[in-house]
Amino acid sequence: MTTENLWPQFSLDELPRTPKIILNEQAEFLAEGTKNLLTAKIKVRPSQFAFDEVDYEFEIVAPNLGGYKYQLLKISQNTLLMYPCKLEVEGNFHQIDNEQKLLEKLKDIFNSEKVKNIIKSLIAQSIEDVIPSI
Repeated sequence: MTTENLWPQFSLDELPRTPKIILNEQAEFLAEGTKNLLTAKIKVRPSQFAFDEVDYEFEIVAPNLGGYKYQLLKISQNTLLMYPCKLEVEGNFHQIDNEQKLLEKLKDIFNSEKVKNIIKSLIAQSIEDVIPSI
């Protein structure tokens, strides 16, 4: 007797990107765009507030400044369902319903005047010891 397969067909080509993958991609872009003067690290931790959530902390790192770290944002995601997830920036929380909304919100954050000024400041301080005095 043959048993019928009751599972749907799975397409591995249509899987959404996880918040962690998106943050890792953006970390690579930051390092590339700053010629490695700044990098980013994603810390993965179990949530302090919910047993079924994981937190991703996105830190900007300035290796030439003794490894100085600035936590830019945090994403909290349910272990089983990636979306909706919670995005925290400077104590402000945003519910993110899908991958596209996450990309849009990250773009807004990365292009904000405050973040651009932080990046410029960290780069300037990172290269001041590299450029020889005249």
